[in-house]
Amino acid sequence: AADYCSKACQKQHWKNGHKGVCITPEERRPHSGTSAVRATKGAAGEAVETTAVPKSANDDKECAICLDCLASAEAIALPCKHAFHAECVSSMRKLTQNQACPVCRAELSPGPKRAFEEAVRRYLVIDRRLAREDGARDWTALTIEEHNEMDVAIALFRGAASEGYALAQFNLGVLLENGWGVAKNDVEAAKWFRKGAEQGHDDAQYNLGVMLKNGHGVAKNEVEAAKWFRKAAGQGYASAQLNLGVVLMKGWGVVKDEVEAVKWFRKAAEQGNAGAQYSMGMVLMNGQGVAKNEVE
Repeated sequence: AADYCSKACQKQHWKNGHKGVCITPEERRPHSGTSAVRATKGAAGEAVETTAVPKSANDDKECAICLDCLASAEAIALPCKHAFHAECVSSMRKLTQNQACPVCRAELSPGPKRAFEEAVRRYLVIDRRLAREDGARDWTALTIEEHNEMDVAIALFRGAASEGYALAQFNLGVLLENGWGVAKNDVEAAKWFRKGAEQGHDDAQYNLGVMLKNGHGVAKNEVEAAKWFRKAAGQGYASAQLNLGVVLMKGWGVVKDEVEAVKWFRKAAEQGNAGAQYSMGMVLMNGQGVAKNEVE
């Protein structure tokens, strides 16, 4: 039998499977920290406000899927406004056929892949219109309707990114870094690049490396920048291979190694990267890290 902390708790969790020992809200309340709870949009793109809620607002609430305190991990709000741990929602989508809110049975918003695809579709319509008009893509010249459309797209990107979809995390980072259809925010961009990078997304790994190298949106850290360049380079990302070659040649954040630098220059050059081809020509001309060869 379960040990309940109160009659109210017992009534709320009368079903079998309640945890063996009920932990009171006071005992599980975190001492500090914040976490974002983000709403998604429905398949038709109807507006649902995207809000950031402090963890303290979730102290006395729990995820109805895992029964742990909502504030203990990143949470997201479904279109019906019921909030759950993002990881729990992701697992539920994969493991259950009935795609509905566990509390009110309202139909779930599209999964992260569908939400991402819808966001991209909406974004590309505006991007192509801007390209046709002046080629410069002036994102400050959007009409009211286009602003509203981008609000929907950004909310869809955020929803998919919050559910751990790496492509959405990377693309949301790009939009935030450049201020395309959303207020420019390098700090948040770096956050989403990191989330995508940690899942192995090579574009996100490269972009995070660049931000760390330059100190944009995050404290400058050449050691960590080199680490992410290496991860992306190992996946065959030509620009990361070039940058890894540069940091190895210069000794920025790594032990200087001209031989290894030339190896990465060559890999990127063979993929057609112009910067790497130029660098490869220079090291061959000067005999840095490789035998001097003016012919090659």
